[in-house]
Amino acid sequence: MKLRKAILARAALAVIWIFAIEAMTVAAGELVRITSPKDGQQVSGRVRVQVQTTVDDPAYLIFSVDGARPHSTNVQPYFYEFDTATLPDGPHALGAEVYSRLGLLGQSPPVTIRVANSPIAPAAAAMVQRPAAAKPAPSDAKAAAGEPAQKMSAAPILVLGPVTAPVAAPAAPSLRCPEKGAANRDLTIVLDGRALSFDVAPAIFEGRAFGALRTLVQQSGGVVAWITPARQAVARRSGTQLRVTIGTSAATIDGRPLDLGSAVRLAQGRTMVPLRATCTPLGYTVAWAGGERTVRLCATEPTMRVGAVFAR
Repeated sequence: MKLRKAILARAALAVIWIFAIEAMTVAAGELVRITSPKDGQQVSGRVRVQVQTTVDDPAYLIFSVDGARPHSTNVQPYFYEFDTATLPDGPHALGAEVYSRLGLLGQSPPVTIRVANSPIAPAAAAMVQRPAAAKPAPSDAKAAAGEPAQKMSAAPILVLGPVTAPVAAPAAPSLRCPEKGAANRDLTIVLDGRALSFDVAPAIFEGRAFGALRTLVQQSGGVVAWITPARQAVARRSGTQLRVTIGTSAATIDGRPLDLGSAVRLAQGRTMVPLRATCTPLGYTVAWAGGERTVRLCATEPTMRVGAVFAR
C-alpha cells in the first residue's frame, strides 16, 4: 500500500512538472514567433508577416496588428499580407497566437515595425524650388541720373500636384455597376431564376454589388461558419472552401490567396461580400442586368482554378 502511494505521488509530481514546463514555454512565447519582418524594421506599402510554430498540426493561428486580429489561418506557410497605407506612419505592434482545438497555446514575442509611407518622396520634395529673395529697389541717385530701373523677374517655382495612388484597373464589366453611391432599395439578386430574400438588403459600394454571404451560400446547399476572434466567415460549397475577413479584400479559396478587389463589410451582423469576386470561385456564373438593377447567379459546380485567381 505504501509503495502504491509513493508511485502515485511521484506520478502526480511528474504531471505537475510537465504542466509547469509547458506553462513556462507558453509564457516565453517559444511555441510561435514572427520571422518576418524583423523587430524595429522600417516598412512601407504591402508587407507580408510570416510566422513559424513548433506546434504540430495547430487548429489555427491568429495574426494581430496593434491589438486587432485581422487574419487567421491553418494552412502552411503561415503568413498574413496587408497594406501598411491603412496605418498611420510610426511604430506599430505585430503579434501572433497559436491555438489548439481546446484553446490558446501560446503567443509570439511582440514585433514592432515602423511604417513610413511618405506622401511625397524625398527626391520629389528636393525638386521644389524656393523663390529667390527680392532685389532691392534702385537708389534715388540712380533714379535722378535717369538710369532705368532694372526689371525684376520672378524665380521659377516648381509646383507639385497632389501625389495620388495608381488607379486600379476596373473589374470585369459583368458586375461593374455605374450607380456609385446610388440608393440600393431596388437591387435584386436572382439565383437560378428565383429572387432571393435577404434580411439585410444587397447594396452597391464603390460601384460593386454586395450581398450577404450566408444567404447566398445556404440557398444553394452550402454552409457558412463564423469565427468570432478572427472576424472571419468560412463558406463551404461542393467541396470548395472560401475564407473572408471583415475589413480586407484578402481572402483564401481552398487555402490559396484570393484578392476580392474590395474589402468585405459587416452590416447589421451580416458579412457583405463583393458578389462577382466571391461567387465566381465558388462555382456560380454571374451577370449584371443594369437596366433591371439585377444580379443574376447560376449555381454550378466550382470549376474556376485559373492562376489569375490564385495569384500571390
